[in-house]
Amino acid sequence: MNQGPDAGALSGVVVFEIGDEGTQACGKYLADMGASVTKVEPPAGAGSRYRGPFFEGNEDPDRSVYFWAHNTNKASVTIDLEDGHQRDLLRSALSRADVVLEDHPPGYLAQLGLGYDQLSAANPALVMTSITPFGQTGPLAQWKGSDMVAWAMGGAMSMVGYSDAETPPLVPRGDLSFQIAGQWAGIGTLAALLGRDLLGGAGQHVDISVQESVAFITDGYGVVPFEYTGTGVTRRDMPNLVRTGDGGYLVAQMLNISPDRWVAFRDWLRANGLGAGLEAIPPAEFESHRDLLLKAVEEVASTRTGAELFRLGQSFGFTWMAVNTPAQLLEDEQLLYRGFFRDVEHPELARSIRYPGPAAHWSEAPWCLRSRPPLLGEDNLAFGLPARGTLDPPGHVTC
Repeated sequence: MNQGPDAGALSGVVVFEIGDEGTQACGKYLADMGASVTKVEPPAGAGSRYRGPFFEGNEDPDRSVYFWAHNTNKASVTIDLEDGHQRDLLRSALSRADVVLEDHPPGYLAQLGLGYDQLSAANPALVMTSITPFGQTGPLAQWKGSDMVAWAMGGAMSMVGYSDAETPPLVPRGDLSFQIAGQWAGIGTLAALLGRDLLGGAGQHVDISVQESVAFITDGYGVVPFEYTGTGVTRRDMPNLVRTGDGGYLVAQMLNISPDRWVAFRDWLRANGLGAGLEAIPPAEFESHRDLLLKAVEEVASTRTGAELFRLGQSFGFTWMAVNTPAQLLEDEQLLYRGFFRDVEHPELARSIRYPGPAAHWSEAPWCLRSRPPLLGEDNLAFGLPARGTLDPPGHVTC
């Protein structure tokens, strides 16, 4: 492996991603950590390239912001898996790969001679990670799935929504089920690579179910309590939510606050002409008078920004939290200080685009956004495939 100053932790690991929404998150994690990841797309491109929003409203497969977000640092080749010659080119490349990521229906790649058993016969060290709605086995293995299907059948949707039982459950936006499955796929892939290198050189097949990935997150809050109490989780509205002076929201957390901190807050309110009625309440009884406390917080919040209120709560040891909008997130001082957002050059646009960064930092093997997501088929020539027009090379940065 390359161990130069800019080498990521996975530098030298060769990955082929034969998939779309199911594999894209895992492929990005591996690529951003230094692996060489080639995305294998059908001739018209991955379906996610046609999913908006699109940069400057241009509905082009090379302008999908959704695709951009999940495919940094990757190469792209277009291969028709039903074409025998192109399939042979791919099979030859896979004989030298470390990892294959795929999200096709169970058995489909095997029908084409690209299943795990067939590929590992020529490349025993290969790790194949399959990410499918319900896994490789079981009565639902061949069923179709989506983010919403996984959120519902994984049990998490039942816990999201309003406390009014007459309202339907809700589903978060952002393909979170695929993100969670992608993290499990990353863990499984890295564990298989580690096991291969420590235990004799043999790869293995990692089977990821998106439903199981979602079901896992319901464990501590849903499934286990139900097993012991027989009571289902009750949905609830966000407690102690107040409007702020800048039009946003503050969650004024009021749990596990010691009496001395309530006293300090009460005294501050009194000094600012607020908190009428709190002075008559003994400190030990504040918890039972949250209505008065919340009314006082609403008075304070009406004239201050979310950021100011967050700092005010922290000064009293309260875990208050401002609800950041995407625009506010881009200006968040903590994220900016830690360099969370990174600008990546898009030469074909003659500008840079800002991307989210990592949630983990490595002291010796840096995470890096080396290049923007690939244009469709821009690496075809390297695989002996027809070029897809004149394509500008991706931008490249040194970390």
